Amino acid sequence: MKERMSTPRICRLKTGSIIASTAASFLRVVKGFFAVLRECRKLSDLISTPSLQSLLIEKTSPSTSLTTEEELMVKFIFDENCIQGESVIAMRLHFTNSVEIATRQHMCCLKPYAWILTIVINMVVIQLTNKQRTKYPDGKHRIWYMPLYVSQMIIKNEVYEENNKRVADLYFKKQGYTGPIDALDEIYIPFNYNNHHWMCLKIDMVRHVAYLFDSKPSRTFGKDRKKKGELLVKNMHEVLKHAYGSNYVQDVSLYKVHWLTEQPLQLDNYNCGLFVIKYMQSAPLSPGFQMFDPIERCRLLVDLLKDVDNRRFLEFKNQFDMYNMR
Repeated sequence: MKERMSTPRICRLKTGSIIASTAASFLRVVKGFFAVLRECRKLSDLISTPSLQSLLIEKTSPSTSLTTEEELMVKFIFDENCIQGESVIAMRLHFTNSVEIATRQHMCCLKPYAWILTIVINMVVIQLTNKQRTKYPDGKHRIWYMPLYVSQMIIKNEVYEENNKRVADLYFKKQGYTGPIDALDEIYIPFNYNNHHWMCLKIDMVRHVAYLFDSKPSRTFGKDRKKKGELLVKNMHEVLKHAYGSNYVQDVSLYKVHWLTEQPLQLDNYNCGLFVIKYMQSAPLSPGFQMFDPIERCRLLVDLLKDVDNRRFLEFKNQFDMYNMR
Protein backbone atom coordinates (compact mmCIF):
# COMPACT_ATOMS: atom_id res chain seq x y z
CA MET A 1 0.00 0.00 0.00
CA LYS A 2 2.83 2.37 0.78
CA GLU A 3 4.52 1.57 -2.52
CA ARG A 4 1.31 2.31 -4.49
CA MET A 5 0.95 5.66 -2.75
CA SER A 6 4.59 6.68 -3.28
CA THR A 7 4.48 6.44 -7.09
CA PRO A 8 2.09 9.39 -7.72
CA ARG A 9 3.94 11.36 -5.08
CA ILE A 10 7.25 10.82 -6.92
CA CYS A 11 5.62 11.79 -10.27
CA ARG A 12 4.25 14.96 -8.72
CA LEU A 13 7.70 15.81 -7.36
CA LYS A 14 9.35 15.23 -10.76
CA THR A 15 6.67 17.23 -12.57
CA GLY A 16 7.01 20.07 -10.09
CA SER A 17 10.79 20.01 -10.48
CA ILE A 18 10.54 20.19 -14.29
CA ILE A 19 8.06 23.05 -14.13
CA ALA A 20 10.26 24.94 -11.68
CA SER A 21 13.33 24.36 -13.85
CA THR A 22 11.49 25.49 -17.00
CA ALA A 23 10.15 28.57 -15.24
CA ALA A 24 13.62 29.45 -14.00
CA SER A 25 15.05 29.08 -17.51
CA PHE A 26 12.27 31.22 -18.93
CA LEU A 27 12.89 33.92 -16.34
CA ARG A 28 16.62 33.91 -17.18
CA VAL A 29 15.79 34.35 -20.88
CA VAL A 30 13.37 37.19 -20.09
CA LYS A 31 15.93 38.88 -17.82
CA GLY A 32 18.57 38.51 -20.53
CA PHE A 33 16.23 40.00 -23.11
CA PHE A 34 15.47 43.03 -20.98
CA ALA A 35 19.16 43.44 -20.17
CA VAL A 36 19.96 43.55 -23.90
CA LEU A 37 17.06 45.96 -24.44
CA ARG A 38 18.38 48.27 -21.73
CA GLU A 39 21.84 48.24 -23.32
CA CYS A 40 20.33 49.01 -26.73
CA ARG A 41 18.45 51.94 -25.22
CA LYS A 42 21.63 53.14 -23.57
CA LEU A 43 23.41 52.95 -26.95
CA SER A 44 20.55 54.76 -28.67
CA ASP A 45 20.58 57.47 -26.00
CA LEU A 46 24.35 57.71 -26.26
CA ILE A 47 24.24 58.14 -30.03
CA SER A 48 21.59 60.84 -29.73
CA THR A 49 23.48 62.84 -27.12
CA PRO A 50 24.89 66.17 -28.35
CA SER A 51 28.33 65.31 -26.96
CA LEU A 52 28.73 62.22 -29.13
CA GLN A 53 27.17 63.92 -32.13
CA SER A 54 29.62 66.75 -31.68
CA LEU A 55 32.46 64.25 -31.55
CA LEU A 56 31.28 62.60 -34.77
CA ILE A 57 30.83 65.95 -36.50
CA GLU A 58 34.32 67.05 -35.57
CA LYS A 59 35.62 63.77 -36.93
CA THR A 60 33.83 63.90 -40.28
CA SER A 61 33.51 67.58 -41.15
CA PRO A 62 36.88 68.95 -42.23
CA SER A 63 35.35 71.68 -44.43
CA THR A 64 36.10 75.27 -43.55
CA SER A 65 33.37 77.46 -42.11
CA LEU A 66 31.50 79.91 -44.31
CA THR A 67 32.34 83.58 -44.52
CA THR A 68 29.62 86.12 -43.78
CA GLU A 69 29.14 86.74 -47.51
CA GLU A 70 28.85 83.00 -48.19
CA GLU A 71 26.26 82.63 -45.45
CA LEU A 72 24.23 85.39 -47.12
CA MET A 73 24.57 83.61 -50.48
CA VAL A 74 23.09 80.47 -48.96
CA LYS A 75 20.23 82.51 -47.47
CA PHE A 76 19.61 84.10 -50.89
CA ILE A 77 19.41 80.70 -52.62
CA PHE A 78 17.12 79.23 -49.99
CA ASP A 79 14.79 82.27 -49.89
CA GLU A 80 11.35 80.96 -50.88
CA ASN A 81 10.23 84.47 -51.83
CA CYS A 82 12.69 84.57 -54.75
CA ILE A 83 11.93 83.11 -58.19
CA GLN A 84 12.34 79.34 -57.77
CA GLY A 85 12.69 78.56 -61.47
CA GLU A 86 15.54 81.04 -61.99
CA SER A 87 18.81 79.40 -63.08
CA VAL A 88 21.67 80.06 -60.68
CA ILE A 89 24.33 77.63 -61.94
CA ALA A 90 25.38 76.78 -65.50
CA MET A 91 28.36 74.41 -65.12
CA ARG A 92 30.47 73.96 -68.24
CA LEU A 93 32.39 70.75 -68.97
CA HIS A 94 35.90 71.47 -70.29
CA PHE A 95 36.62 70.81 -74.01
CA THR A 96 32.89 70.48 -74.77
CA ASN A 97 29.76 72.53 -75.30
CA SER A 98 28.01 70.60 -72.53
CA VAL A 99 26.48 72.74 -69.77
CA GLU A 100 24.50 71.49 -66.74
CA ILE A 101 21.93 74.06 -65.57
CA ALA A 102 20.42 74.21 -62.08
CA THR A 103 17.69 76.48 -60.77
CA ARG A 104 17.21 77.87 -57.27
CA GLN A 105 14.59 75.16 -56.71
CA HIS A 106 17.11 72.45 -57.64
CA MET A 107 19.71 73.80 -55.23
CA CYS A 108 17.22 73.88 -52.38
CA CYS A 109 17.79 70.13 -52.17
CA LEU A 110 20.92 71.09 -50.22
CA LYS A 111 18.82 72.32 -47.32
CA PRO A 112 19.18 70.20 -44.16
CA TYR A 113 17.36 66.83 -44.24
CA ALA A 114 16.49 67.10 -47.96
CA TRP A 115 17.08 64.42 -50.60
CA ILE A 116 19.99 65.42 -52.86
CA LEU A 117 18.92 65.56 -56.51
CA THR A 118 20.57 64.03 -59.57
CA ILE A 119 21.57 67.43 -60.93
CA VAL A 120 23.75 68.23 -57.89
CA ILE A 121 25.68 64.95 -58.21
CA ASN A 122 26.11 65.58 -61.94
CA MET A 123 27.53 69.04 -61.23
CA VAL A 124 30.05 67.56 -58.82
CA VAL A 125 30.98 65.06 -61.55
CA ILE A 126 31.64 67.98 -63.93
CA GLN A 127 33.69 69.75 -61.25
CA LEU A 128 35.85 66.68 -60.66
CA THR A 129 36.27 66.01 -64.40
CA ASN A 130 37.32 69.62 -64.99
CA LYS A 131 39.90 69.35 -62.20
CA GLN A 132 41.35 66.25 -63.85
CA ARG A 133 41.49 67.98 -67.23
CA THR A 134 43.19 70.99 -65.68
CA LYS A 135 45.69 68.73 -63.97
CA TYR A 136 46.40 66.85 -67.22
CA PRO A 137 46.30 69.44 -70.07
CA ASP A 138 47.15 66.73 -72.61
CA GLY A 139 43.74 65.19 -71.90
CA LYS A 140 45.18 61.99 -70.45
CA HIS A 141 43.46 62.23 -67.10
CA ARG A 142 43.71 59.16 -64.91
CA ILE A 143 40.35 59.28 -63.14
CA TRP A 144 37.01 59.31 -64.91
CA TYR A 145 33.76 60.41 -63.27
CA MET A 146 30.54 59.33 -64.94
CA PRO A 147 27.38 61.47 -64.83
CA LEU A 148 24.25 59.73 -63.62
CA TYR A 149 22.91 59.60 -67.16
CA VAL A 150 25.45 56.83 -67.81
CA SER A 151 24.41 54.51 -64.98
CA GLN A 152 20.73 55.17 -65.66
CA MET A 153 21.12 54.14 -69.30
CA ILE A 154 23.33 51.14 -68.52
CA ILE A 155 20.97 49.77 -65.86
CA LYS A 156 18.13 50.03 -68.39
CA ASN A 157 20.21 48.23 -71.03
CA GLU A 158 18.29 44.98 -70.58
CA VAL A 159 15.24 46.78 -72.02
CA TYR A 160 17.01 48.96 -74.60
CA GLU A 161 19.75 46.95 -76.26
CA GLU A 162 21.30 49.93 -78.08
CA ASN A 163 21.94 51.88 -74.87
CA ASN A 164 25.59 50.85 -74.51
CA LYS A 165 26.48 52.23 -77.94
CA ARG A 166 24.53 55.42 -77.21
CA VAL A 167 26.36 55.82 -73.89
CA ALA A 168 29.71 55.47 -75.69
CA ASP A 169 28.75 58.03 -78.33
CA LEU A 170 27.31 60.60 -75.91
CA TYR A 171 29.53 60.51 -72.83
CA PHE A 172 32.92 59.06 -73.73
CA LYS A 173 36.18 60.39 -75.16
CA LYS A 174 37.18 64.05 -75.21
CA GLN A 175 33.74 65.24 -76.31
CA GLY A 176 32.35 63.59 -73.18
CA TYR A 177 33.80 62.83 -69.76
CA THR A 178 36.74 60.56 -70.55
CA GLY A 179 40.18 60.59 -72.15
CA PRO A 180 42.57 58.08 -73.70
CA ILE A 181 41.98 54.69 -72.12
CA ASP A 182 45.67 53.81 -71.84
CA ALA A 183 46.04 56.50 -69.14
CA LEU A 184 43.05 55.33 -67.11
CA ASP A 185 43.39 54.22 -63.46
CA GLU A 186 39.87 54.50 -61.98
CA ILE A 187 36.25 55.02 -63.03
CA TYR A 188 33.66 56.35 -60.57
CA ILE A 189 30.07 55.51 -61.49
CA PRO A 190 27.43 56.94 -59.12
CA PHE A 191 24.00 55.33 -59.45
CA ASN A 192 20.58 55.28 -57.90
CA TYR A 193 19.13 52.10 -56.45
CA ASN A 194 15.36 51.74 -56.88
CA ASN A 195 14.80 55.51 -56.73
CA HIS A 196 15.49 55.71 -53.00
CA HIS A 197 19.23 55.29 -52.35
CA TRP A 198 22.44 56.72 -53.83
CA MET A 199 25.43 54.38 -54.26
CA CYS A 200 28.72 54.43 -56.18
CA LEU A 201 30.77 51.87 -58.08
CA LYS A 202 34.51 52.33 -58.53
CA ILE A 203 36.26 50.28 -61.22
CA ASP A 204 39.97 49.99 -60.43
CA MET A 205 41.84 49.38 -63.67
CA VAL A 206 45.17 48.96 -61.87
CA ARG A 207 44.06 46.29 -59.36
CA HIS A 208 41.56 44.72 -61.80
CA VAL A 209 38.68 44.85 -59.34
CA ALA A 210 35.50 46.84 -58.71
CA TYR A 211 34.39 48.24 -55.34
CA LEU A 212 30.81 48.97 -54.32
CA PHE A 213 30.27 51.92 -51.97
CA ASP A 214 27.06 51.81 -49.91
CA SER A 215 26.77 54.15 -46.92
CA LYS A 216 23.69 52.33 -45.62
CA PRO A 217 24.10 48.55 -46.14
CA SER A 218 20.96 46.44 -46.10
CA ARG A 219 20.49 42.73 -45.45
CA THR A 220 17.19 42.88 -47.32
CA PHE A 221 18.47 44.59 -50.48
CA GLY A 222 22.19 43.74 -50.28
CA LYS A 223 22.18 40.97 -52.90
CA ASP A 224 20.11 42.98 -55.35
CA ARG A 225 22.30 46.06 -54.89
CA LYS A 226 25.38 43.97 -55.65
CA LYS A 227 23.67 42.64 -58.78
CA LYS A 228 23.22 46.24 -59.94
CA GLY A 229 26.94 46.80 -59.43
CA GLU A 230 27.76 43.65 -61.40
CA LEU A 231 25.39 44.79 -64.16
CA LEU A 232 27.23 48.11 -64.36
CA VAL A 233 30.60 46.35 -64.65
CA LYS A 234 29.34 43.93 -67.30
CA ASN A 235 27.84 46.67 -69.47
CA MET A 236 30.74 49.06 -68.94
CA HIS A 237 32.82 46.42 -70.74
CA GLU A 238 30.49 46.73 -73.75
CA VAL A 239 30.54 50.54 -73.58
CA LEU A 240 34.36 50.61 -73.56
CA LYS A 241 34.47 48.26 -76.55
CA HIS A 242 32.18 50.60 -78.50
CA ALA A 243 34.13 53.71 -77.45
CA TYR A 244 37.73 52.52 -77.85
CA GLY A 245 37.72 49.48 -80.11
CA SER A 246 41.11 47.76 -80.30
CA ASN A 247 42.64 50.24 -77.84
CA TYR A 248 40.52 48.66 -75.11
CA VAL A 249 42.62 45.66 -74.07
CA GLN A 250 41.39 44.96 -70.53
CA ASP A 251 38.20 43.00 -70.03
CA VAL A 252 36.51 44.69 -67.09
CA SER A 253 33.64 42.18 -67.25
CA LEU A 254 36.05 39.72 -65.59
CA TYR A 255 36.53 42.01 -62.59
CA LYS A 256 34.99 40.83 -59.33
CA VAL A 257 32.71 43.25 -57.50
CA HIS A 258 33.51 43.59 -53.80
CA TRP A 259 31.85 45.58 -51.04
CA LEU A 260 34.14 48.12 -49.42
CA THR A 261 35.00 46.55 -46.07
CA GLU A 262 36.01 49.75 -44.31
CA GLN A 263 33.80 52.68 -45.19
CA PRO A 264 31.78 55.46 -43.55
CA LEU A 265 28.18 54.60 -42.68
CA GLN A 266 25.25 56.99 -42.34
CA LEU A 267 23.03 57.21 -39.28
CA ASP A 268 20.27 59.15 -41.04
CA ASN A 269 18.01 58.40 -44.02
CA TYR A 270 18.74 61.42 -46.23
CA ASN A 271 22.52 61.92 -46.62
CA CYS A 272 23.39 59.02 -48.95
CA GLY A 273 23.89 61.50 -51.80
CA LEU A 274 26.34 63.52 -49.73
CA PHE A 275 28.23 60.34 -48.80
CA VAL A 276 28.55 59.44 -52.50
CA ILE A 277 29.83 62.93 -53.30
CA LYS A 278 32.40 62.73 -50.49
CA TYR A 279 33.48 59.30 -51.72
CA MET A 280 34.07 60.60 -55.27
CA GLN A 281 35.95 63.59 -53.86
CA SER A 282 38.16 61.19 -51.86
CA ALA A 283 37.25 63.04 -48.66
CA PRO A 284 39.07 61.76 -45.54
CA LEU A 285 36.16 59.92 -43.90
CA SER A 286 36.85 57.29 -41.23
CA PRO A 287 35.12 53.87 -41.18
CA GLY A 288 32.03 53.47 -39.00
CA PHE A 289 28.93 55.55 -38.34
CA GLN A 290 29.30 59.20 -39.31
CA MET A 291 27.25 62.37 -39.01
CA PHE A 292 27.71 65.44 -41.18
CA ASP A 293 27.41 68.94 -39.86
CA PRO A 294 24.71 70.80 -41.87
CA ILE A 295 27.44 73.22 -42.94
CA GLU A 296 28.70 70.52 -45.33
CA ARG A 297 25.68 70.99 -47.56
CA CYS A 298 26.06 74.77 -47.46
CA ARG A 299 29.75 74.43 -48.26
CA LEU A 300 28.91 72.27 -51.27
CA LEU A 301 26.34 74.81 -52.47
CA VAL A 302 28.80 77.71 -52.22
CA ASP A 303 31.57 75.74 -53.95
CA LEU A 304 29.24 75.02 -56.88
CA LEU A 305 28.05 78.63 -57.06
CA LYS A 306 31.58 80.09 -57.01
CA ASP A 307 33.12 77.51 -59.33
CA VAL A 308 35.14 79.15 -62.11
CA ASP A 309 33.15 77.15 -64.68
CA ASN A 310 29.77 78.43 -63.47
CA ARG A 311 28.79 80.70 -66.36
CA ARG A 312 25.97 82.17 -64.31
CA PHE A 313 28.05 83.36 -61.38
CA LEU A 314 28.54 87.01 -62.45
CA GLU A 315 24.83 87.44 -63.10
CA PHE A 316 24.06 85.66 -59.85
CA LYS A 317 26.49 87.94 -57.99
CA ASN A 318 24.76 91.07 -59.35
CA GLN A 319 21.37 89.78 -58.24
CA PHE A 320 22.85 88.81 -54.89
CA ASP A 321 24.24 92.31 -54.34
CA MET A 322 20.86 93.86 -55.17
CA TYR A 323 19.16 91.43 -52.80
CA ASN A 324 21.39 92.56 -49.93
CA MET A 325 20.75 96.24 -50.64
CA ARG A 326 17.01 95.90 -49.95
